[in-house]
Amino acid sequence: MSITLTRHAAERLRGLLRRRNVPDAFLRVAVRQGGCAGLRYALDVTDAPAPEDETFACHGVRLICDPKSYARLRGTEIDYDETFLTGGFVFHNPNARNVCNCGSSFSV
Repeated sequence: MSITLTRHAAERLRGLLRRRNVPDAFLRVAVRQGGCAGLRYALDVTDAPAPEDETFACHGVRLICDPKSYARLRGTEIDYDETFLTGGFVFHNPNARNVCNCGSSFSV
């Protein structure tokens, strides 16, 4: 199982990478300590993966994930949701046992 993006999330990410002038960069998907439920999702742009990183390509976006985070994110789909006032990336993580109300943190 890999980490995937919906088409809408990939379009949004490709646009963000172009605006930052780094269209060939990798998007690092990770898990960090913090948030209401104990763990939070983290996204960052980087030039290259580390040797131990898992790598994926989805709808023209190159994703990387460190092994410890990947154990908690395997099978996750990332979407982009827009409402009238806000927009943001949404993680559909099958490994999450508890999710906070805002959806940005979880526990396993």
